[in-house]
Amino acid sequence: AIFETHSGDKIELQVAVQLAVVARFYERIGDHAVNIGERVRYLVTGWVPEHAGAARFATRAAASDLE
Repeated sequence: AIFETHSGDKIELQVAVQLAVVARFYERIGDHAVNIGERVRYLVTGWVPEHAGAARFATRAAASDLE
């Protein structure tokens, strides 16, 4: 149905919204897969990922110490 609508060079609003929702769901599935992978890695190796926020905080703290 999506390809038939798209082949006419006109896509309806409802179809566009459905595609956006499906894309969002795929993104959430990917995020969950990453979380599962990180948890498994922690269980196997004990590795804890460092979050980007922590690195930014450390950089700011080091910069403020230099002033």
